[in-house]
Amino acid sequence: MALNDLAALRMIQGQHAQAIQLSNEALVVWQELRERRGSAWAFENVACAAAARGQANRAARLWGASDAICESIGSPLPSSYQQVRDQYLVSVKESLGKVAFQTATAEGRAMSLKQAIQYALAG
Repeated sequence: MALNDLAALRMIQGQHAQAIQLSNEALVVWQELRERRGSAWAFENVACAAAARGQANRAARLWGASDAICESIGSPLPSSYQQVRDQYLVSVKESLGKVAFQTATAEGRAMSLKQAIQYALAG
């Protein structure tokens, strides 16, 4: 959890590369622990960093993966993570357009946890 929280803090501070690095470290740990909630929160950090870097499609896919996990375990995204997402959501939607945004989030939702982790780590 500390890695996720530190990554979120780095994201807020505009230190996107560090946010991605910390989130990737967290994802490796969450994968070993088979912890879905922590993985979803790490996806949020990577998605927001991708959005900040102009990688709108990547951000939308990772948000889709995060949303699918949160829904499947019945645990909504914490408001602090939602607030950070909201800072980037409008620009991502505008960049992609409605249809492409919906397509990308659907692709993220369709990923297995393992696929989503691999996707997040690959970027």
